[in-house]
Amino acid sequence: MPAPGPSQAYQEALLGVEQRSQEHTCWTLGGTILACAALACAILTAEHRAVIVAASAALFAFFVGSAMVIRRGNYHRSFKYANVLVQVSMVTGIVWIDAEQKGATYALSSMPPLSYALVVAISSMTISPQLCLVTGILAGGQFIALYSLVLRPMIPEPDLATNEVNGWGITLMKSIVLLAIGIAAGLMARRARRLLGEVEIRAIAEGKLRNIDRELASAVDVQRRLIPQELPEVPGLELFSEYVPSRRVGGDAFDLILLPNGRLLVMIADVAGKGYPAALTMAAVTSTLRALVAAGRSPQKIVPELNSVLCHSSVDGRFVTMFIAEIDPRSGALSFVNAGHNRPMIVNREGEVRELAAGGPVVGAVEGLSWKSGKDRLAPRELLFTFTDGLTELRAPDGEQFGEERVADVLRRTTDDFAGAVVGAMLDAVDDYLDGGSVGDDLTFVGIRRRD
Repeated sequence: MPAPGPSQAYQEALLGVEQRSQEHTCWTLGGTILACAALACAILTAEHRAVIVAASAALFAFFVGSAMVIRRGNYHRSFKYANVLVQVSMVTGIVWIDAEQKGATYALSSMPPLSYALVVAISSMTISPQLCLVTGILAGGQFIALYSLVLRPMIPEPDLATNEVNGWGITLMKSIVLLAIGIAAGLMARRARRLLGEVEIRAIAEGKLRNIDRELASAVDVQRRLIPQELPEVPGLELFSEYVPSRRVGGDAFDLILLPNGRLLVMIADVAGKGYPAALTMAAVTSTLRALVAAGRSPQKIVPELNSVLCHSSVDGRFVTMFIAEIDPRSGALSFVNAGHNRPMIVNREGEVRELAAGGPVVGAVEGLSWKSGKDRLAPRELLFTFTDGLTELRAPDGEQFGEERVADVLRRTTDDFAGAVVGAMLDAVDDYLDGGSVGDDLTFVGIRRRD
């Protein structure tokens, strides 16, 4: 069964408010009728007492019975009109009885006529503009009918001439006021409906945002599992890494895999774009890479096969820059492919820097391309430093980029430091350069130093 849409949920919320309002009104009126009947029986004659008891019993049964029916969920929208008709008619009856007991002049100037206004005002609780208007018209109409048919004939002619309260002018003005109260109550009800609709829409939107937030949290967890949480222990090599996504999920990734032959495979990649789509593509890159490595593929074969997979499956045709290398920790020999990625740096103990450029275009853009492989060798104490453009393209408050030269300067200053010190020095340099700003792109770097 499909979930109710916003309009259906909104209508159900309105019906719920209307239903609760009618139920509470019925209970309140039932209790009020009991109290008024008890008071009337104490002050009225036996003849009138019988009439009051019979009328009160009928009204009490109507309102209490209606409240019980509504509570069980048997409510129809038309009930509110029947309910308000009974309420207005009840006020008319009270004014009539008041006139019979103490005279029409007293009835017109006493408290009971004000009950018309109370009934009209209470109708706004149903947040039904139509009901408010109908109640105002009904109250004003019944008051005029009561005056013309019952009250006015009871007033002596001299009183009609001398007392304005008894005349048509005041009576019509009171009826117009009742209608105005109905219109005002209707406007309030319309405003309440609008506010309720806004609350409902906001609640639905917040629910969707919570669902999205849960999905994003799952995506964050998935991506976190694809990023190495612990680096492998490789005899002869010292490893370090840092990963800082610009959003909750990012398009950077790296992996360090110790192969069965004792060599180390290192990969760092950057998907075009940021956020959720980039993270989806990067998840495909990482999972495919691990499958190809498990199948015994070398970097020279991994890149073309990965390119073919991404050309058919990447989100919105997003391409990937990638550097992948295989390192022999015993000899320092490494073979690598650079697929459109930032050139990794090798820094020796004298601070001299060389770059690894051999490779070809980006991965995932065009099928059927080829890549050249390169070879190099890490001498003892030399450091291989790979990174994404989120590091070099960091912008200072004045707009200048961090650049590769600043990266090289940090590496030159830390040629004799251990791995953790290199990470700390690079992050400190980034923080100083940003001067309180934030990274605008995913930032990732991986370092491999050959021990003596």
